[in-house]
Amino acid sequence: PSREQMQNLPQSTAIEIYRRNYWNRMKGDGFTSQPVVDIIFDFYVNAGIPAIRILQRLVGVDDDGKIGPISLAAVNKAEPEELFEKYKQERKEYYERLVSRRPSSKVFLKGWLKRVNSFKYPQ
Repeated sequence: PSREQMQNLPQSTAIEIYRRNYWNRMKGDGFTSQPVVDIIFDFYVNAGIPAIRILQRLVGVDDDGKIGPISLAAVNKAEPEELFEKYKQERKEYYERLVSRRPSSKVFLKGWLKRVNSFKYPQ
């Protein structure tokens, strides 16, 4: 699609694309904590499979990059705020590692970290 087509994309179409290509693939409706699923979804859209692998490692399940019943149960059993904060930190470290491997991506680091830091666990 052209830049103009993307700019004129109806919101309902954009929502459906995100739902089909990201939310449904990560079983978004199966998460019990909205703040946890929000920060995961945002990273999944940005980074893909690494977002799920990081989550799986944090909850102690096989990091195959796919959310199935075992992963979902482990996430939902975890203390939500603790998981949120650990995931947020891991996400920052992911970007730092990315920049160390690909120095040309350093131009994006400030924006990536600003985006991660915009996520706050509600008090």
